[in-house]
Amino acid sequence: MRFAAGLCLTVIAAAGACAAEIRLQAAGLPGGSRAFAISAERPDVVVKGAPVEAGFTFAGLAAGAYCIEIAAPGRRVIGVDLRPRDAEGRPLEAGPVTAQVEKIVRDFFDHTQDFFDRRRIAMMAGTADRVVALVESSLSGDKTTYGEARGKVIYRLDLWDFEKSYGSWRKVRSRAFIRRTMDAAEFHATEFVYARELGGIDLSQNDVRSVEYRFPAKAEGGKEEK
Repeated sequence: MRFAAGLCLTVIAAAGACAAEIRLQAAGLPGGSRAFAISAERPDVVVKGAPVEAGFTFAGLAAGAYCIEIAAPGRRVIGVDLRPRDAEGRPLEAGPVTAQVEKIVRDFFDHTQDFFDRRRIAMMAGTADRVVALVESSLSGDKTTYGEARGKVIYRLDLWDFEKSYGSWRKVRSRAFIRRTMDAAEFHATEFVYARELGGIDLSQNDVRSVEYRFPAKAEGGKEEK
């Protein structure tokens, strides 16, 4: 499945009063690439990275969790945080889910409905009693009643949280991650890759975090890079 990459977010300069920093080294980064740090607390606001040799620096960040997005010609890599949260909201280390649990989550997903015409679970991870699923959805603007959406595609990523309680799994909430309206031609000409290595980057005040990532030589749309 192929997707397009318009960036319909508010791009802001890093705040001078904040001192945390992410240093991204991306091997194989194509020329003309851009990168953005997306705040987990405010995913509609991003911080544009400053280019450095073979990577980017995101300076002046506030404390919190971030995901990095790399925009390259014809391809976009989005970091995804699939860590479940405990009762106090603290992130937990997550791994692969069992085939049985995956089937339960996918069966629930298959029986839900919304207005999107293309939707799927792109990834999932979790613990023994918590699972997070990345839900990818899109809708052709030509199928809506809004004239301004003609020739565009509505594209969205959501995180669905599931918990096991008294032996049964249930969905406990949805979290909007990315919501964009993109030109349809660009949407169908660009590949998206979701990478956990670029998600869930936790920063405390004055932190400096280094992140290494190998840009995929040939992306397969929507698949997690190993």
